[in-house]
Amino acid sequence: MLLDPVPELQPLRFKDLPISNFPNLDDLWQLILKAHKTRSSSAIIWNTMECLERTSLARLAQEYQISFFAIGPMHKIVPPSCSSLLDEDYSCTSRLDKQPDNSVIYVGLGSIAFMDEKELIEMAWGLANSKQPFLWVVRNDPNNGGNGIKFPPEGFQATIGERGCIV
Repeated sequence: MLLDPVPELQPLRFKDLPISNFPNLDDLWQLILKAHKTRSSSAIIWNTMECLERTSLARLAQEYQISFFAIGPMHKIVPPSCSSLLDEDYSCTSRLDKQPDNSVIYVGLGSIAFMDEKELIEMAWGLANSKQPFLWVVRNDPNNGGNGIKFPPEGFQATIGERGCIV
């Protein structure tokens, strides 16, 4: 089931979704069913965006006869000084201001997603091989700091030159 494509979000698979508190999708559905059967919940709040998952949220609401509320994106609601424990890096702003509109690929996986070294390096070379200008936001994960991940990979900076920016 985790390898099945997500309806309306293909090519993503269920295992690609950032459901951090549930080891598998069945556990999540069991929670929804439990809330539905016991009627202990009048609604379920999702960390998602209505504009991205309107169809899925409506289908779930109809199927389970319970309201589903999308609360994302949080950065629109909470002031920036409160939304993160990490210092923001604005070093890319002047570089982005020099680019034509809609010409830069933005890659940011947020704070939930975790990538191992192989995936991080594969993404880096994918961006390099795209030959497109990009801004890549990479979280400085203290959990990765001590495990020997060498980032960016050797030769990467020379390959991308001024075309890419990593913050």
